[in-house]
Amino acid sequence: IVRTRFVLKGFERLADQRAVSKAALKASPAYLVCGVGNPQSVKKTLAENGIPVMGEKTYDDHARFTEADVKRWLREAKRCGAERVIVTEKDAVKLLELDRLPKRLLAMRMDMKFLTRRERELAEKTVRARLRVQPVRGFLS
Repeated sequence: IVRTRFVLKGFERLADQRAVSKAALKASPAYLVCGVGNPQSVKKTLAENGIPVMGEKTYDDHARFTEADVKRWLREAKRCGAERVIVTEKDAVKLLELDRLPKRLLAMRMDMKFLTRRERELAEKTVRARLRVQPVRGFLS
C-alpha cells in the first residue's frame, strides 16, 4: 500500500486545449462544476491555490453534460461574479464531446504525488515488474 495525494498543476482551456497556469488564475473568481464523488475536496484544492469559488453546481458522480448545461453554467458564473467556469479533469473528458466550448471553460490538471520517496520507489518497482514481458515458449526458437 502506498499513500498519495493529488496536487493542482494548472488548468487547460477546453476550447483550444491551451495550458493556463495557476498563477494566471490566482485571486480570479471562479464558478465550479463538479460531478465527482467528493466535490468538497475539489473546492478545497482551488481555495488552497488562491482561487475563490463564487458559486458551484454539483452533479452525481459520472454525470453527463449537454451544451445547455454549459450555457447555464456561464449564466450562473456571470450572475455570481465569477470570471471562469472550472471543471475537474474527469468531467472535462465528457465535455470534449460537445461542440464549440467557450474559452471561459477550464479544466483542472492534477498530478499525483507520493507522500514519501520510499512509497514512490515501491510503486515504480511494482509497475516495472507488472509490465515486464515474459518470453513465450516456442516462439522464434
